[in-house]
Amino acid sequence: MVLSSGTHLGPYEILAPIGAGGMGEVYRAHDPRLGRGVAIKVLPSHLSASPELRARFEREARAISHLNHPHICTLHDIGHHDGTDYLVMELLEGETLAHRLERGPLPLAEVLRVGVEIAAALGVAHRGGIVHRDLKPGNIMLTKAGAKLMDFGLARATGLPIAAAGLTESPTVSRPLTAEGAIVGTLQYMAPEQLEGREADERTDLWALGCVLYEMATGSRAFGGASQASVIAAILKEAPRPMPELQPLTPPALNRIVTQCLAKDPDERWQSALDVASELRWMAGSSATSLAAGEPTQRIGRRRERLAWAVAGVMAFAALTLGALVVWRSRQETTADAAVQAAILHDAGGTIDKSGSNVAISPDGRRIAYIVSEDGDSHLWARDLESRTSRRLSDLHAAQLPFWSPDSRWVAFFTLEEPARLWKVPAEGGPPVSICPVTLGVGGTWGKDDVIVFAPTASGPLYRVPAAGGSPEPVTALDAERQQTGHRMPWFLPDGDHFLFATLPRVGPNVETFVGSLGSKEVKRIVAAVSGVTYAEPAYLLFERDQKIVAQPFDASRLELTGEPVPIGDPPLAESSWDAPWVATASTDGRLASLRSWPQRTEVERVDRSGRVLARMPLPAGRWENLALSQDGRSVLASRPISANSVEAWLFDGNGEKIERVVPPQMMNTELAWAPDGGSFIYSSSGAGRFEIFRQQKDSPVAPQALPTVDAQFKTVCSFTPDGNALVIAAHDPIKKWCLWVVPLGEQGPPIFLLPIAAGGSENTQATVSPDGRWLAYTSADAGRSEVYVMPFPAGGRRTRVSTSGGSDPQWVRGGKEILYLSTPGRDVSVMAVPIATEQALTTGTPRPILTRRGLVSFAVDGDGERLFLSVDSGDTPPPHISLTLGWTAALRQP
Repeated sequence: MVLSSGTHLGPYEILAPIGAGGMGEVYRAHDPRLGRGVAIKVLPSHLSASPELRARFEREARAISHLNHPHICTLHDIGHHDGTDYLVMELLEGETLAHRLERGPLPLAEVLRVGVEIAAALGVAHRGGIVHRDLKPGNIMLTKAGAKLMDFGLARATGLPIAAAGLTESPTVSRPLTAEGAIVGTLQYMAPEQLEGREADERTDLWALGCVLYEMATGSRAFGGASQASVIAAILKEAPRPMPELQPLTPPALNRIVTQCLAKDPDERWQSALDVASELRWMAGSSATSLAAGEPTQRIGRRRERLAWAVAGVMAFAALTLGALVVWRSRQETTADAAVQAAILHDAGGTIDKSGSNVAISPDGRRIAYIVSEDGDSHLWARDLESRTSRRLSDLHAAQLPFWSPDSRWVAFFTLEEPARLWKVPAEGGPPVSICPVTLGVGGTWGKDDVIVFAPTASGPLYRVPAAGGSPEPVTALDAERQQTGHRMPWFLPDGDHFLFATLPRVGPNVETFVGSLGSKEVKRIVAAVSGVTYAEPAYLLFERDQKIVAQPFDASRLELTGEPVPIGDPPLAESSWDAPWVATASTDGRLASLRSWPQRTEVERVDRSGRVLARMPLPAGRWENLALSQDGRSVLASRPISANSVEAWLFDGNGEKIERVVPPQMMNTELAWAPDGGSFIYSSSGAGRFEIFRQQKDSPVAPQALPTVDAQFKTVCSFTPDGNALVIAAHDPIKKWCLWVVPLGEQGPPIFLLPIAAGGSENTQATVSPDGRWLAYTSADAGRSEVYVMPFPAGGRRTRVSTSGGSDPQWVRGGKEILYLSTPGRDVSVMAVPIATEQALTTGTPRPILTRRGLVSFAVDGDGERLFLSVDSGDTPPPHISLTLGWTAALRQP
């Protein structure tokens, strides 16, 4: 049926044909009621002949019309006029992806952008119960507003069996299309289960998405052949040709994403389009993508005989791991004004710690000191850049925040656990030497006169101490007018007298950096930034601004900034263990070291007590921490770090059907706690400068309420009491370290001190009151590692250790007759159960594991202990690596 210009279908006036295919003709039309242009697709006549098909078509069309997404072509209306069924759709201006691919592959940035848009559109549709079933380049329109996915669900809605139609005629035939023996356009994008006549689901769309990504990146189809039979055989039995063989600059991460999309078994594919969108979005936002793949002018080169640095006209990339250095370099002419970048991975057990302040390059540029995390512990390591070897410099536990002596012969560092001290160790190897005790070291710097300036506690001024050891003396004073509570992260300037340092609390989102002096208590404000600040020759300050590492010119003699900040790299994205962390350090010969890290990605599962997975929550990608289940078991809170300095909180129901963000990104601790009635929850945030406790109503637009608690810079929430009349919180005291407090709500009295606890940070300050209100379960690291204890509440008294080999996150279940907790962090983490009896005196049974998961991060459990929510490592988080740049100042001269 061909419609001429001026013909009316219902209220719509046909203007001109747009195209035609196996699903019918498409026309440009005018809607006089709204005065807008629309696209009308006239559907095959067989719909009118079958009431069942028409009913299903209308049912599914109504569902599709509810899809509201910027990258889904909107379905406005359906109609029937004089025996003709038609669809009224959004009128799109642009070209199909199929037509664009006729000119060759897309640039990498465009591949990622289109891939994110289409995957996100699929994710929204899948969440609404709609499967496309016919995803291909011909159904993707490229417009000025981005990619638009078309013909959603029509292959199923029109009643054309996919498997039967695939061999003779595509449900929506697109070019290339020939006569006998033709390779039908849709066939190349059909999943094995479609060809075998099995039911298509969301994972079928993910197969087609992989085919589209493959074709966009390489310009070739993933599965081809001389006939339909050979194409079908390839889809069912063969793997596509590796993408790097067709496009050598394909990033390995993109190749991995596509390969998993094209797994023959649907269970082995990605299980969520939103996960694919998140992966692609991470690649698009990471400079590591262009470095790993190289820019279009780059080629791969390799040096095996010795460590060599290629000097290139464009930024190059190197991977330094397992004693090998792979140098990516340009074949274009080299210049002297080039920066060369290398990625250094840890080549032994454990991974590089995710905190940016735990990486420091030596002043002579020969070594990098860094912290390695393994099985819940951390140790100091150093990488020799000339010999390409790494060695552990110290066996001391809980090592953090290394910094170098000016002559590069020593590395100083802190330990967090007993003994909490400032140490130094020879860079060539040797026993560590104690310099002085600390409470909680938060940054140090070593001057040319062998004076160390350091922060011995999270709250208080900076101190100085001889590098040979001795009694520390204050070197700064807190400014009462500025309401300062702590100085930290110092960094000496070249004269060996003046030093930079960060101050708390934050002013809004920023930390103020000042310059102090060994000879005077007077200070001068320099800059405000989201991170701490380091100095780099020739006369620059390095810090984070607008999610970039920037370098700003600085006159070290006049102590003032002299120019504008210039972006030079990407900061770590993983949540930092420290407030005001350094993000980059530089040597005197032009080498710059920074950390690249990403928030760990986890999946949230609902399981029974044996660990059997009942459901997986369709949450956005990220690391989900501190799961908290309301007492009625219907709502779950979880926090998600989204950068080194920003955390947000989400709420979802037990079936994963209602998912919403309830606390926007801000500087906050990840701990969350429900009120007993489930109507509100509490968290701690430093949005106003210092950390305060906030109470937020669950379903109310009312702003969160700041609760009066205790006078301390750092506070975090633990739990409510069972009657909801008081809170248990943890707060940091400069003398007593971390302490637990009871805070009555309303006008019920002042806070009550409970006890001090040993903890390296707020992540180990967990406490919860028993259902009868008589006992407190909490964690403390008195024995050198976190253990679970129980004591009378609120009176205190004799405590009983519940865990036997480490434990965290205790939770009461079964009316207080059992405690569940997590075993010591490591590769495999168990949920442990221990019986509790409190009828007369407190007695405990033997802890036993009820389930074990690799990479278990957090858990929540209902009151009877039978249903749990687990946050488990997804296994696809990129490992942290050290980004090393040679000749880093060349980046300042690039346009």
